Amino acid sequence: MSRVRIITVSAMLAGSFAGAEWLGIARISDPPPPIDGSLARLATSPTTLRWNRMEQIVYGKDKWRGKKDLSGSLFLGWDPANLYVAATVVDDTVVQPYLGSDIYKGDHLEILLDVPRRPVGQRNGKRLVQIGISPGNFAAGDAHVAPEIFQWSPRVSVVKGARIGAKRTADGYRIECAIPWTALGIDTPTEGLTLGIDVALGDADMVVDSGQETLASLLTTRWVLRDPDRMLEAALGDTSGTVDPTRIKTAFVAVAENLRIARGESAAIDVAAVDTMAVRELIVRARLETENQAVAGGTPALVVEVNGVKLGPSYIRNRLKHFDMGPYQMSSSAGTRWFVFYAPDYKPAPISSPYFTPGINPYEFRFDVSTLWLPHGNRVRISHAQPKVANPLVVDVGASERLSPKMKERILKPAPTGAIPTFEPAGPARPDFTYRPTPKGELAVTLGQRQWRIQSAYSTTAPGWARLTEDGRGVQTQNYHVERSITRHPDHLHVFDRITNTSAEDQPVMVRYTLDAGSDLRTVYIAGYRIETGKSRISTGTHPVSLAMYDDAGIALVSEDDVLRAQGANFREGTKIGIRDDRLVVAKGKSVTLEFSVYPLDTADPFAPINRIRRNWNTNFTIDGSFAFMVQRKPVTTMTDRQLLAQLKGKSATFICSFMGNYASKHGSVWAHGSAFKYIDSTKENVLFKRVKRLQPGTKTFFYYHAFISVHEDDPIRYAADAMRRPDGSRACYGDPLYPLFMPRMGSPFARLQNELIDMHFKLLDIDGIYWDEMAYSMYRYDYGKRWDGVSAIIDPGTHRITRKIANVTLATLSWRLAAARRILKRGMLIGNGAPVTRTFTKLHFPRFQETGSISNLTAGQLYTPIGLGDHLTEKTVVDCYRDMLAGLDYGAVYYWYFDQIVATEPTFTSVMFPITPIELGHGFIIANERILTNRSGMFGWGDASEFDVAVFDRRGRRTDNIAIPRRMKNGKAYAEVRIPEGYGVALIRR
Repeated sequence: MSRVRIITVSAMLAGSFAGAEWLGIARISDPPPPIDGSLARLATSPTTLRWNRMEQIVYGKDKWRGKKDLSGSLFLGWDPANLYVAATVVDDTVVQPYLGSDIYKGDHLEILLDVPRRPVGQRNGKRLVQIGISPGNFAAGDAHVAPEIFQWSPRVSVVKGARIGAKRTADGYRIECAIPWTALGIDTPTEGLTLGIDVALGDADMVVDSGQETLASLLTTRWVLRDPDRMLEAALGDTSGTVDPTRIKTAFVAVAENLRIARGESAAIDVAAVDTMAVRELIVRARLETENQAVAGGTPALVVEVNGVKLGPSYIRNRLKHFDMGPYQMSSSAGTRWFVFYAPDYKPAPISSPYFTPGINPYEFRFDVSTLWLPHGNRVRISHAQPKVANPLVVDVGASERLSPKMKERILKPAPTGAIPTFEPAGPARPDFTYRPTPKGELAVTLGQRQWRIQSAYSTTAPGWARLTEDGRGVQTQNYHVERSITRHPDHLHVFDRITNTSAEDQPVMVRYTLDAGSDLRTVYIAGYRIETGKSRISTGTHPVSLAMYDDAGIALVSEDDVLRAQGANFREGTKIGIRDDRLVVAKGKSVTLEFSVYPLDTADPFAPINRIRRNWNTNFTIDGSFAFMVQRKPVTTMTDRQLLAQLKGKSATFICSFMGNYASKHGSVWAHGSAFKYIDSTKENVLFKRVKRLQPGTKTFFYYHAFISVHEDDPIRYAADAMRRPDGSRACYGDPLYPLFMPRMGSPFARLQNELIDMHFKLLDIDGIYWDEMAYSMYRYDYGKRWDGVSAIIDPGTHRITRKIANVTLATLSWRLAAARRILKRGMLIGNGAPVTRTFTKLHFPRFQETGSISNLTAGQLYTPIGLGDHLTEKTVVDCYRDMLAGLDYGAVYYWYFDQIVATEPTFTSVMFPITPIELGHGFIIANERILTNRSGMFGWGDASEFDVAVFDRRGRRTDNIAIPRRMKNGKAYAEVRIPEGYGVALIRR
């Protein structure tokens, strides 16, 4: 359940970072980050670096007074549209009165980029991109200086299309920006693109024209502005920040192109262009020319020779001994002869092809020649080593002074032979704990020898903070009062704070619930993510838990009510954990009741609070069937009935879902979201629905629906009053102006449109239900237009006063969304994307999955329906999907199929997953009423004498009878003795 990977830059520069030479920049999965200064998405990026050491102060060391003076965390990410840079900055005095090219004189960040990364010897500091981002000064009125992004090099200009957002914090500020790739000269970024990067953090505690007082860099070497060699070597990675060595786009010098070698012949390569370079890697692209229009198999035909040495497996960087090709495993080489595909070009085969090869670039070979390359006089020879193959060998050759990351065979563990752990339902918990208020207004909770004290604080406009009275029953201030009540349950305390406005104005009330976990704290989880850093804050209502764990116990604070879940944040600050709400407003004449729970834990299992909350929230309801997206397009439309039925059974798809087509607007072709649905022929999907129901009676059909996006060209005018706004007043969109965002509030014109569209779905389409995408909000959590939700505002952390009233999208649309969900459920079934963000929706039971562009997203579903949607970014074969099914079990989650282009011809693990009514989730397993699913060994049972059937799946997701799972009896209870190698999965199906 790891959330972030903290990168030690000095170690990385020494070449030990993740075993590679590149800093991996994590891909940010949909939806795109809102860029409003909240860092709601970017703060969870696995690519996290820090400025926190004296060695990183490259200018003004004598003026740096420690971490409280200047320090911070940097978050990097990317998607096909933007490079994202975000930071949480600790700065005791924020000073930024400057604009444009002068922003370097105030507090700011400087981003230095060399993209794409050029080889040594071809770099030029004049070509480096130097961009500054300013947080502004957070002042009000005429003194306000807005956040700004400005480019100094290679030209002085604004950055076209860039976005920036910043927010003041109690100890500094948060800042984030989106830099379009097109502004960096990159049209279509892909994984493996390399770049040089440094981000410097500047501090100016006084307004002076001489520039920075202090400057911190990610590197510790001597600071030289725009030195192209003084940079971190980075590459675009996957959502975990991992760089796939087969996709790395290392800068290299082309040596030969489109060289054609006849069968049995060889060719000497002219290496004069690189002969005196310090070449470490030779890159060879090769294919066997064919007249076919697609890849058509292959054979070992390529031999590469450097200075008389034929390059065998010990020299290869981007191949393992074997690779997958469709259902087969192939040898990468026969000695020094390398497997080459018959192909008309260098485009990989589509995933539906039997020649698709996941995990490698099928045409590219990267050889480590660092031990063979001479200072000069080097010789390279390429041979076509299949004399019986008439097709010519087509070759490109390049050289690089850098090595690609080396692919390493992962050694999977065999089945265990010794003692194995026992897993069965723990049942309702009754920890022996007590509680009492303390004279300091704290809530003391005692469990065994441990005692925790929970402090509660409420902001006043004095400014200041109010505390609970000695009896712990409330707070009385000049403008509001708080009445506290506590209900004790067998396994937790439920705390109610009723805040009543007694003034004649709307009152801002920031709230903090904090406990110090103490020096023997072992682990902290915030929102389900294991937090390794000393400071973290995550705003989420899906898993609103702050958890401190020890060797033998733990304690959790949980947000309960709609407002605190949707508005609040869970945080860690050193040994302190808690819940905070920095947005709350209690309107004139109104009351707001905040609720949180305290779970004292008599176990060190991080799944214990998850399972206890699930029981108390009543979310252990049945998930009925397997789900798969399936659309009336290739390959479905080219399948025979027999093939389509095999696809349905291969995915065990009892629920299938299609989605809208394209709408030809005057601005271009777009997905037909919102009102555009009226103008397309969606009924063509009925052909698929009727066919599926004929082939597999009982299949339930669904159609895509989104409540926030509407793309008809008239919508911005027709629904202007409902358009969502960014902090700067501009229209909010889903990453592209062609996809504007709107707010469906109860009774609004846009909400009436959505009601009409829901009814149209059921009227026009042969469906049993609706799949609702992004149910709680889309991209932006807050709307900065003129609408107010009655409870939300930006509150100045210094004065504690309202600076701007805003609307929490989840809360502002809650009543309409609830009515719409019930409207759908009256007509049929409902499946949603994203776990509930409010208690109101948690009480409404239907399946809601999590997208798994990052597998850790599954933490968001652990308190509701633990379902992971397959990852369309990385899954290319059924084996990939099966591995994600097993990975999902690490979070206690089952699996829904995503990418409809993946063809499954025989059932795999999902065939035994459903129906499932969870009892308990665990690390690597789910115990449910109907079945137990596990990816690990152990003694598994239901705590009774249940009989069960067994299904075992091997490392490729195929059912196997090669492993026996015996039934053992102990003290009248039945257990399955599961002993499986790593990469296997088991289902125990209760009779």
